[in-house]
Amino acid sequence: MINLLLYSNKPKSPSWIFYSKLLVSNNKLIHYDYSTEVNIPYLANYDIVLLFGSNYDLSEIRAQNKNVIIGHLEPRAAQRNDLFNYDFIIVNSIESQDYFSKYCKSTFLYPTYPILHNKNNLIKKNNPKLVKGYHGNKIHLEAMNHRISNALNDLKNKIDYEFWVMYDIEGLGKWSESGLVGVNVRHIQFDEKNYESYMSKVDIGIVPQLIPVRKNKFLKWAISSLFGKFNERSDNFFFRLKETTNNGRAYVFAQYSIPIVADMTPSSCSLLGENEHGYVAYSESSWYKFLLMLSQDEKLRIKMGNNLSKRFSKIANESNLQNSFNDFLTKLEKK
Repeated sequence: MINLLLYSNKPKSPSWIFYSKLLVSNNKLIHYDYSTEVNIPYLANYDIVLLFGSNYDLSEIRAQNKNVIIGHLEPRAAQRNDLFNYDFIIVNSIESQDYFSKYCKSTFLYPTYPILHNKNNLIKKNNPKLVKGYHGNKIHLEAMNHRISNALNDLKNKIDYEFWVMYDIEGLGKWSESGLVGVNVRHIQFDEKNYESYMSKVDIGIVPQLIPVRKNKFLKWAISSLFGKFNERSDNFFFRLKETTNNGRAYVFAQYSIPIVADMTPSSCSLLGENEHGYVAYSESSWYKFLLMLSQDEKLRIKMGNNLSKRFSKIANESNLQNSFNDFLTKLEKK
């Protein structure tokens, strides 16, 4: 059995809360200890230390146990200069794995999401109106303007629906509903119990991922090659996304068999395929098209929701992830 210390100096981080449950749920191979003390405890009995947070003195840790293997759990770009000193890192997405691979050769992709309960015994959706749903950071709601917001506005002319949004209202303030016109929005305080109370009853999930890119002809010209060597044109796509972009919000809807439309990111495309398990969109017209299709066809919603649930069970359920992670750690230890 591998003795592993799972340690965080940011115990209130949502990512830490999700990971601390995912990594240990029914895991019989690895012995885990937890600590959120200021100082790392004595490490002589641990084979591996997995750290979440920042500003760790790895030399101090190695001084206590020269044979210890040290990993970093879900780093951020601001920590990149420290990552050269870790033996391995755990990332949460294709985007993160690509970004951080230059700082540490040994990486493991372990998605993070809340483990939800009562997934197979949900209250039947008897909503008086169709419900679109979002959960996550408030900033993604603000970033929906104008592509997704315009699509939601146009949809209102065809379908009578409500938009439920769950985020940290108490900590971040209420979203201004910027860009929406005439859409009935229900604001829900972020709380783990509200996944089941509200998000499980949503008909269609919305997963915005991209950061808006300002439309500016001069900027497009300034970043182009000399004399248009690479055949640049004004209608080229421009994407901007964080290095930590991931499918965590999609996995909540997947566990409830709710169909989704998601922004066109590498993670979304990998999860949803060629619109087999959900829909990926970038333009306002595509967002409108797929939301309208799902809104008008209950059988399609059921089919795509089930497809997404099966896809999730294959690639991201906690048991499969743990088995792969255990193999990864075992090989590290043998080295």
